[in-house]
Formats: sequence, structure tokens, C-alpha cells
Amino acid sequence: QFNDSVYHWMMERKAERILADIRDGASNTKMLMNKYEFRYYTQFSRFCKNYLQATPAQLIAASRPR
Repeated sequence: QFNDSVYHWMMERKAERILADIRDGASNTKMLMNKYEFRYYTQFSRFCKNYLQATPAQLIAASRPR
């Protein structure tokens, strides 16, 4: 009905929450990995690249005030 699978929809919401946490000041990659249940940095990085088009480090750097 929505032209999307439930799994993909859930992953999109997860990506939105990760991005919101980073924008709210979360800069500890390990804490984010634990909160969103990623076991390995490579998994987390791949997820961010796929859904947010950047690595966690790039997202954190971009959210910091200049």
C-alpha cells in the first residue's frame, strides 16, 4: 500500500532517530552504536552510508557548530 516494506520503513525511522541524536549533540559513536544495537562499527558505518549518505564521523563533524 505504501510502496515500501515494513523493514525498510523501520530502517528509515531508525536512521532519522540516529540523525536526530547526532544533531542534538551526540558525538560518541560507541554510545550511538549501543543505543541502536549495532555490534560492529562497520555495520553502523554501512547503515549510515546507506540511509544517511555519510559515515557516522562525517555526520558528527557536519553537525558541529563552526
